Amino acid sequence: MSEQPAAGAPTTTESSSARAASGPVLQGNALALRLARLHLRMGSLALARAELESYAGAGTLDEASLVDLAEVRWRTGDLAGAAEAAQAALARGVDEPLAYVIAAEAIAAVGRPAEARRLATKALDGMDVTLDTLFAGMPRSLIWPGDPEPESHVLTLTSRIRDEDDRSPASAAAAEAFAGGRGALAAGDIPTAALRLSVAIRLEPKFAQGVITAIGERSSVPLLALVCGDALRLLGREGEALEAYDRARGKPPAAHAITWSEDDEA
Repeated sequence: MSEQPAAGAPTTTESSSARAASGPVLQGNALALRLARLHLRMGSLALARAELESYAGAGTLDEASLVDLAEVRWRTGDLAGAAEAAQAALARGVDEPLAYVIAAEAIAAVGRPAEARRLATKALDGMDVTLDTLFAGMPRSLIWPGDPEPESHVLTLTSRIRDEDDRSPASAAAAEAFAGGRGALAAGDIPTAALRLSVAIRLEPKFAQGVITAIGERSSVPLLALVCGDALRLLGREGEALEAYDRARGKPPAAHAITWSEDDEA
């Protein structure tokens, strides 16, 4: 007498069919994740995020794609969401500098600098590119050291910008100016730093927040205060820009209204 399969149990034929179907599904998912990564690398951030978020909702992200999700959220202004994905990747054993960078930035943003520096150290230990290359114009907190010789990596940063947008030579030139300005800041060369950072934001306004972050507490220096004022104005923060211009002129800080008056013009 032959054995009958238990009620509800899949038959051998059904099990074989399920295994045969799972192969293409898994291969298709891997291909879709690679396509989302390609969109991210090409700078199509909105498309890459939509794709990665849909796979995250379905629970089909692998470890590398979790880092991609963290990156695309970070580069589209969602630091909290980026930190969530980065922490999930780290919890799975991922040892990726970018995951540590994003986690460190998120923790620094909530006022825990000691913990943020610990994560920053881990990021720096595994990093094979400069911070300027990795951040690529993204705002940077004060937990990071300045790159001692960013000029030697200008071509690397410029190549990345050009890869993302071959039609924008201004972006490549702005990236070079930004990297040079940060290098001058690290060397204590304020006039050169002010000149190059100013060029960066004139060529590419998206560097405005990065310039403000790079200058940091040195915004009281008149030349750097002038650059900060220009960057703040590009970000629409008019009142803060006017205060920066006051510092540049050596005037005491004063509250400024957003609207102009005849006294302002004088």
